[in-house]
Amino acid sequence: MIGKTARTVMLIAAAVLVIGAVVLNFVLDSRGGYAELITALEGFGYTVEMDDVILADSRTECTVDELLEEADKAEGVAASRRAGFPSDIYKSGTVDLLLVVCEEADTGEPVVITLFVLDGSIELAFVQYSDEGGTVRIKALGES
Repeated sequence: MIGKTARTVMLIAAAVLVIGAVVLNFVLDSRGGYAELITALEGFGYTVEMDDVILADSRTECTVDELLEEADKAEGVAASRRAGFPSDIYKSGTVDLLLVVCEEADTGEPVVITLFVLDGSIELAFVQYSDEGGTVRIKALGES
């Protein structure tokens, strides 16, 4: 049999482990299902909160090309590749279109980061911003 002191120590250790697991789970869940995506964007110098992420569209058995429909894709694909993303707009799977509204890390200017997530991984990503004339431009994540 286990002594009273040993049992108390084991129960305390088990309680600490359970509390630690609950806290870790809460921290991970507080960032929602997009924790990995937010971490990836933070790696490019953006500060993103869960509230900044908007799910604009989601389709199964779809391609990024189909989701973009008639939009000019060349500039976005080029910017995405410069940032190191696969950018295969013809690959099929579950595609989520996410818009992240945040501020440029260096300038504080508002930008919209457009993410196409294919089967849980970023496939295509680029930044949309307005220049001095109000024209919407596209650039790679992390570009000045």
